[in-house]
Amino acid sequence: MFLTTLIKYYALLVSILAISFGHAQDWQLVWSDEFDGNGAINSANWFHQTQLPLGGGWYNGEVQHYTDRIVNSYVSNGTLKIVAKKETYTDQGHTKEYTSARLNSKYAFTYGKVEIRAKLPQGFGTWPAIWMLGKNINEPGAYWETQGYGTTPWPACGEVDIMEHWGSNQNYVQSAIHTPSSYGGTINLGGQYISTASSQFHIYTIDWSAQEMIFSVDGNIHYTYDPANYNSDTWPFDSELYLLLNIAIEPSIASGFTESPMEIDYVRVYEYQDSCADIICDEGQTCDNGNCVDIPIDPTVTFLVDMQYEEVDGTGVYVSGGDSQLAGPSGLLMSDQGNGIWSLTVSISPGTYTYKFRNGFYDYWDSPGWEPDLPAECGFGQWSDRQFTFSNTDLVLGPYYFGSCELSESDNVLGDVNADGIINVIDIVMTVNLILSNDYDVAGDVNEDGQLNVLDIVVLVNIILNS
Repeated sequence: MFLTTLIKYYALLVSILAISFGHAQDWQLVWSDEFDGNGAINSANWFHQTQLPLGGGWYNGEVQHYTDRIVNSYVSNGTLKIVAKKETYTDQGHTKEYTSARLNSKYAFTYGKVEIRAKLPQGFGTWPAIWMLGKNINEPGAYWETQGYGTTPWPACGEVDIMEHWGSNQNYVQSAIHTPSSYGGTINLGGQYISTASSQFHIYTIDWSAQEMIFSVDGNIHYTYDPANYNSDTWPFDSELYLLLNIAIEPSIASGFTESPMEIDYVRVYEYQDSCADIICDEGQTCDNGNCVDIPIDPTVTFLVDMQYEEVDGTGVYVSGGDSQLAGPSGLLMSDQGNGIWSLTVSISPGTYTYKFRNGFYDYWDSPGWEPDLPAECGFGQWSDRQFTFSNTDLVLGPYYFGSCELSESDNVLGDVNADGIINVIDIVMTVNLILSNDYDVAGDVNEDGQLNVLDIVVLVNIILNS
């Protein structure tokens, strides 16, 4: 229990830290439920939707009652449990043979990123969902309807299914959009198979902007909604939405079904915030993560090449390019870093350059030793040269295998899990994901004990803070 809690809070810390760096630096956590404690759900965050629609049955022929009883929804051991049960239950004058829970969030928002870490129920006929509806839906008994916001019918209010799973198609998770242009059997959908959907936790994510909605599981995107035309029929998504969590029961429910939970570790909502939007820096400075920092006066380019599969000439390995700063045909001598890696760091003027590596020293163009013509994905111009554009920040190129576009794997630095040459919070995020999915990567095993666990996270944090 302690280890689970510690990993969970490190994961939250990592999420908050990660939004301060790189592309993710503009996300800020604005609302969450970590489902700590034991007992009833947090009523400040969630509302039990139990009122039956007109006719006494839920939509799509579903056969369950939704209740506010603790047997159908509760918190324990750091997770929310929504439990679908087989039992005879009478409410609002109707008797049904199954019960479950349907939660509405008391938080609504426009645009942002939602992350839900969940383990799904199983059983033929179960139908769990993590989804969103327009705050303005006029559905009797829905939370925002009870607060006076219900003005718009479905589907004009908009529905966004972040995750749906049917026990009749075990392990297939789907995301879908319902709007006046396509709803019910909507054409706007996509999904993927997750082999451990009901046995392990996975992170279900939507990234919602004014232009598109991107759906993913554990970072693997399976659907993007970006209609060709934006109007009220295709995009009723410039207004607030709220979250729903539930398990429905289909009429086809297996006769042997007794109960199954959807378990949710956390729900987190982030908003996009441009940390540099209102910052004006002095001449010679640029804004980085909300702070003005000096632009390097003498920025450098570092060239790296992997020669482990080559017989290196006695005169060494060179970088050569047509620009005089790269020394023309004679090139610039690189340094042997060991393990087949050769490197060279130089200061050059901003601009676009072509270059190649050469095995051995020669002072004329039509000489041996050059890399062969490179594939189209990294070869440019008549001679299939490598190319890069250099501005006013330091740049690292490679290490590439000699004669190849492929990045070398030999530069395997402990802690650099994503092998980008930098140890930062992105590596912590990836290590946490490896721990939670019980996978192993030697680069993440920074204390070299043969295991990936929270101790490696502690060491990584210390490396970053002291670098």
